Amino acid sequence: MLYASYGDMWRWVLDMAGRMPEVDAVAGVPVSGLVPAAMLSAATGVKCVSLDNVPDNIKRLLVVEDASGFAKFRQQRLGQAPGREVVYGAVYACDAASNLDLIGCIADKPRVFTWNLFKTDKSRSIAYDMDGVLCVNPTAEQIDYAARYSNFIATTKPIRKTYTELGWIVSGRMERYRVETEQWLTENGIQYREIVLTGNDHKHTMEAHAQYKADWYLSHPECLLYVESHPRQAARIAELSGKAVVCAETEQSWNTRAPVAVEVQGCKHNDKIMYTISTGEYEKYAPKIVSVPQGWDYRIITSADCPGYLNPKQQAAWAKINGPRIFAEYEASFCLDDDMIVDSDPAMYFEESDMTTLRRDAVTTWRKDIEIAASARRATSRENVNAERKRLTAQGFSDSPCYMSGIVWRKHTDQVKALCDEWWFWYSQSETQRDQPSLAVACQRLKYEPDTVTEDAIKTHIRHDIRKADRDGVRARVETTQRTKRRIRRKGDRI
Repeated sequence: MLYASYGDMWRWVLDMAGRMPEVDAVAGVPVSGLVPAAMLSAATGVKCVSLDNVPDNIKRLLVVEDASGFAKFRQQRLGQAPGREVVYGAVYACDAASNLDLIGCIADKPRVFTWNLFKTDKSRSIAYDMDGVLCVNPTAEQIDYAARYSNFIATTKPIRKTYTELGWIVSGRMERYRVETEQWLTENGIQYREIVLTGNDHKHTMEAHAQYKADWYLSHPECLLYVESHPRQAARIAELSGKAVVCAETEQSWNTRAPVAVEVQGCKHNDKIMYTISTGEYEKYAPKIVSVPQGWDYRIITSADCPGYLNPKQQAAWAKINGPRIFAEYEASFCLDDDMIVDSDPAMYFEESDMTTLRRDAVTTWRKDIEIAASARRATSRENVNAERKRLTAQGFSDSPCYMSGIVWRKHTDQVKALCDEWWFWYSQSETQRDQPSLAVACQRLKYEPDTVTEDAIKTHIRHDIRKADRDGVRARVETTQRTKRRIRRKGDRI
């Protein structure tokens, strides 16, 4: 069984935000589409409107649903009006829905979500705990005194509305309370196939309850999912049974399938692309979320997108340097390190320039950059620094400015592409494996001076988060690992 929570939906919506086409507003199909529509609006800043009352000035509308197996939106012509273009999307889609305009991920059936656990056609194949799932959990005082517990069973309020017949109710309640329990279920309109209670001599411990429920679960292969109230007991049931379990309290799941990410290679919606890079061990630890402004596409470059003969550090440099070649179908690209946080559209600072890089006063020349790499950051060895300085000086390169490459904006002109080819050539020949000094050398060789911008100048749009820069100490570990790996083959290829 595939399962997804509201937290899972938010993560997929953030991914969708980077691929969302330009629209004037977004609307959700009632009822389950209202949440993803609100999430998309929050993630992108695009106005969220009611599908029943779309303003006339909305010329391009995105209509979304939580999940879809068919292109039903198009058939129903939801949101259509004279002079208005409507595009359609779903967060969770079957393969059959791949003709929608925007998809979060592929979620093939059987599947169930937090928001339809009690109203899906799969409910008859699901077992549910009683206390904490259908009604509130009793207090210790209520459990310890039989009279109080009987009163609790009779008067407790339901905490979830059920719309279909449930498969099984498997509870830790004892058989002596069956009549009161069945009466309460009837009074609250909860339909079920069977209710399973423990023996009157059953031990009232978490381990005993977990073992009892797991044994029952294993003996019923037709039951596809168990919904438990307590996270520790849910984890134990999953461990003992090896079957799918969901915790209703925390929305955690065990032994369930996860959706499959949509392949977005070549999925172009805008003329500008913003991208970050996570290769090697960074793919596990580096932050993957960026707030993508409207009018931009967004990609994360991983090792799978890079030449296999390069090590992860070299792959990251390859992706940064060769953006105009990798994204040749775009008019411009914006590469930023994954410790940069995008708060709003920064295009106003760059669109008049063919190429802009970051400038930091602390690092003014390529010589200083490789010195810092050896002493402070330990990203290269002192031996490599000396060899690099000697080699470049012998070839006539002076102490030229160092352009910081934490942010690189490029229009994909022939001149910019030629510069990037030169940049990669000098990086591939370098001793230190530092992309910033290689950019300075390429600029000096081609007599090209890119524009520069300081972090302070763009801090209202993009800012540096030092907490991301060393999450879990991963950068120190990665850089230590990479020092032991081979350098790029000296092919001299200008990719």
